[in-house]
Amino acid sequence: MDIASHDNSPEAFAAWLSAQIGETRWIVARRSKARIKQGYDYFLTKRRYLALQAHFDKETAEMIDTVSAHLTEPNMLLAKQRSETKPGQAYWGGTGPEGKTCRTCARWEADGYMAGSGLLKDALCAKYRAMTHGQQGDRVPHFAKACKYFEQGDERPIHQPKKTIA
Repeated sequence: MDIASHDNSPEAFAAWLSAQIGETRWIVARRSKARIKQGYDYFLTKRRYLALQAHFDKETAEMIDTVSAHLTEPNMLLAKQRSETKPGQAYWGGTGPEGKTCRTCARWEADGYMAGSGLLKDALCAKYRAMTHGQQGDRVPHFAKACKYFEQGDERPIHQPKKTIA
């Protein structure tokens, strides 16, 4: 789901959450027969809901550079590339294929999901490590725009649903 950058409204979060979990009727409450009869088909704990909300805020928050906030940028293309690049990426973000993110790159080393929320963990970039002779950079979030070293890899789901015990 594509959400306008910096849209942190409750409606945008509800739409984002529904897209992530793939359910239309969800509620932050314990599962009960009465709520199931009311039509709810997905239940979140308060802790998981807050973890999902924190991830959404991180994904849609505007990056603020306090030093250059008051300076005039002479090169607008460089300013755009700098704002789209996350620490740990091998090259400028947004220079790869249009609409692709690090999540679909073969060099993005995904190492599982967060226990509380079930969302993808931020991961290391193998190309960054190769270019810096083994130095590990910061972990890159899955929603970072692809760089010029992008190689198509497997599509990883953003959210891993809890397994139900039958």
